[in-house]
Amino acid sequence: MGINLSWIAVEGVGRDDLLHRLGFEVAGDTSDEIRAAYCCVALPNGWVVVTSRKAFFVTDKSLAGASAGGLALGGEIVETVMYSRLRAFRGGAQIWSVRHDPDKDGDDVFVDGEPPPQLQELQSRFQAEQAAHQEEPIDDLFDLAPALSQSLCGYRPVSSPRRDWVIVERKGPPKPDARRSLRSEMMDRLLPSLLSRGWTLAVNPPNLAEDSHIVRSVDGDQQSIWFEYEDGREAWIQPHFIAAIPNAKEADKRVQGHVRRPRVTPPLWKRLWGKPPPPESRVVGAIEGALQEIDVVDTFLRTFEPHPWIHIDYRYRGPPPEGDDSGPSLSRGA
Repeated sequence: MGINLSWIAVEGVGRDDLLHRLGFEVAGDTSDEIRAAYCCVALPNGWVVVTSRKAFFVTDKSLAGASAGGLALGGEIVETVMYSRLRAFRGGAQIWSVRHDPDKDGDDVFVDGEPPPQLQELQSRFQAEQAAHQEEPIDDLFDLAPALSQSLCGYRPVSSPRRDWVIVERKGPPKPDARRSLRSEMMDRLLPSLLSRGWTLAVNPPNLAEDSHIVRSVDGDQQSIWFEYEDGREAWIQPHFIAAIPNAKEADKRVQGHVRRPRVTPPLWKRLWGKPPPPESRVVGAIEGALQEIDVVDTFLRTFEPHPWIHIDYRYRGPPPEGDDSGPSLSRGA
């Protein structure tokens, strides 16, 4: 299933200020922007990005308000129909737009206004790639708008490196009490547990969703652990790992996987009429479950003995033959 996502990126504005302009407030934490309806991140370069999985988020009205004090970008991708667009507003008015819509533009892009100079280089590159793929059903020009967004503000949908995203929601009645975020609880409770097991921080403070920030060496083999997480309607944490298999027959053979406990489904009556646990209880439950899963990961990465909670996603096989720069081969599952 394709990703449908839109975003507004604004330069030189604080996160809370932009959320106030757009009528949002912070509601929780998440490891990426594709799970919740609305998410937000402040980039190190001074841009703030708000994303949405909802239709009609990037409108003339929302971009005009976001650009009241400077430059704002509005982007959209709809992978199901290979539609993409990026627009720029300044001082409440549109100054340029770049669009690729196969139904309207065919194998080309529509440009309005005076776009930045980066567009010409990117457009030439993607058009050349498109021409090289004439015999294949690949729409390279779909990537033009997201790539232009990345070159201008540093954001491209679902790209690396991962960021400390927050879930946002439309403003409602004031909440009675502030509570600590899931990410803060993870820092305070999960990190000490990992450090006590020999893990170290390659980056301090670490991004908990990045696969190279929490690492350790076991018998000379490098290992890494990271987390996907969310604190929206429910709170959950899922550890992921990558490690070399000791004494493997093939050089540099590595596995990447995650931990998934068996889910206990509540009875129907409880799902229909039972009250959901309060936010604090959901966070505590997610932390306690993650601590159990860290125990399982730690044991597996020291022994590599099978465990029903351990699921292998990929096996990275040894280095390519000499002269082949295509990278390591990859097989799914185990």
